[in-house]
Amino acid sequence: MDGGHRHAGRAGAADHGIVTGFPHWWQVAVYSTGALLSLLVLFTIQEQEQLAEAREDGQAR
Repeated sequence: MDGGHRHAGRAGAADHGIVTGFPHWWQVAVYSTGALLSLLVLFTIQEQEQLAEAREDGQAR
């Protein structure tokens, strides 16, 4: 699947939200997804920093 098809799906979901007046579950879904992604990014950054420090110290992981 190329990027254009994925973008079209998101645009379709946004169009649906506009037509239906963005029901409450949209807010819950957006906030929950944002929180989950933020947490994953946080853990990824911390893991990468730990790996970089271990390499600088000459330790293998």
